[in-house]
Amino acid sequence: MFGLTEQNLHRDLKKKGVGLSYLKHSRNFIVRFRNIDKRGVLKSLVYENRRKNNGKRVIDKIISGGQTGADRAGLDLALARGIPHGGAIPWGRRTEAGILPDKYQLVEMETDSYPARSEKNILDADVTVIFTHGKLAGGSLFTRSKARQHNKPVLHIDLDKRGLSEAALILSLFLRKNRVKVVNVAGTRASKDPAIYRKTYAVLDLCLERRGVQLDLFFPE
Repeated sequence: MFGLTEQNLHRDLKKKGVGLSYLKHSRNFIVRFRNIDKRGVLKSLVYENRRKNNGKRVIDKIISGGQTGADRAGLDLALARGIPHGGAIPWGRRTEAGILPDKYQLVEMETDSYPARSEKNILDADVTVIFTHGKLAGGSLFTRSKARQHNKPVLHIDLDKRGLSEAALILSLFLRKNRVKVVNVAGTRASKDPAIYRKTYAVLDLCLERRGVQLDLFFPE
């Protein structure tokens, strides 16, 4: 058994083939090897969190702006898992699909400005996670810029470049590194990316699983 340190995570993930010597020991994370070829190159692995949650939530609250797509996936995941949720939403509870249903416990702002809504959610959260397929644009780009402006940790997950399990691993370590209690989930709206809801939900769900995350064929040739 070997472990991935948070510091070396991104370096290791970028390698197309990772030799065993690149992976470091860690008290908090376990990597169980699968499919190691004759040259000792890792082809797939299982990530496990060594720390036990003892019934505690990984995060205390999920917030978002309530828009269709990535925002809504975060809220629905929170409802499904019994995690408190919330967030700021423009006056009138406006979304591109109409008025946001009352089951979503978001706070209506006095302004109908989407940028103002996005900035408030950034400030109210410990970190912001942005889900897209491809490069940031529009509201997602604005969100990252504002997070950086306010010196708030922000993670962009490009699902064109990351598989679901790989994205869940990166997100899990990002949350632990920043000792997160409140997560702001943002990203592309459904009208621009019909697949973003399903994939955002899946990544968040995998991230919060207590079992290991299987990373099949994680390091291709």
